[in-house]
Amino acid sequence: MTFEDFSDMEKIEAQYFDATDVMPARESFEIYLKDPRHIVVAWRGGRVVGFVLALSLKKQSFDAVKGGMLDETKIRASDLDLGETAYQFVYLSSIAIDRSYRAEEILMELWAKFRARMREIAPHIREVVTEPVTDEGRKIATKILKMKPYEKNPKMYFCIGSPKFFGV
Repeated sequence: MTFEDFSDMEKIEAQYFDATDVMPARESFEIYLKDPRHIVVAWRGGRVVGFVLALSLKKQSFDAVKGGMLDETKIRASDLDLGETAYQFVYLSSIAIDRSYRAEEILMELWAKFRARMREIAPHIREVVTEPVTDEGRKIATKILKMKPYEKNPKMYFCIGSPKFFGV
């Protein structure tokens, strides 16, 4: 993947989210260079049309995100856990599909790729957290991933252990 792909991803997120909720392409690309496993992508015509980002965070950074003290746009490569404990604490950062491709089965393609990736790299997930900002995101969190609102920060949804949907 190239920096231009991440610029396209930033534009896709901007279709749904306020600019303050979108991780800048430069930061996302730097994270990708450190850990390319955190992203799955759907391509059409040689361009990114959808993606899922799941970041392996250090416990301290994970707790800060979960508690609302660390915003997604402020996550840096230094917040990642890429060592022996990688992917124990997962922040499901983004699920986004270009609006012009929503009629296609992009979501199911992304989920299949994402589940395969999680089975591959995350057999020991201890906790997953996400912060859905759209109705669709909340449906995915509650209905597909069976996540629950976090009582200390109701904007966040979490689950202890691996969501059954991941199959890990």
